[in-house]
Amino acid sequence: MKIGSPKEIYKGENRIAMTPESAKQLQKLGYECIIETGAGNNSNFSDKNFKDAGVKVVKKFRSVMERIRYNSKGQRSWKDRSI
Repeated sequence: MKIGSPKEIYKGENRIAMTPESAKQLQKLGYECIIETGAGNNSNFSDKNFKDAGVKVVKKFRSVMERIRYNSKGQRSWKDRSI
């Protein structure tokens, strides 16, 4: 299963749903982690920090969403909602 975290879009939002450390823990459980470029910048995590943790860093939000089937609420992603 893949877990992804897009870059925050709200001004002043500095939190991120996934850190390099949490990604390592998720990967130990068998999950693949994906994050949007720059998603951790406001939380002082660089793309390199995520890459070093084994996270796939993608350039665009759409690329993140195309790789995710369900969101954090267990709902199908936008791509799968017509199914």
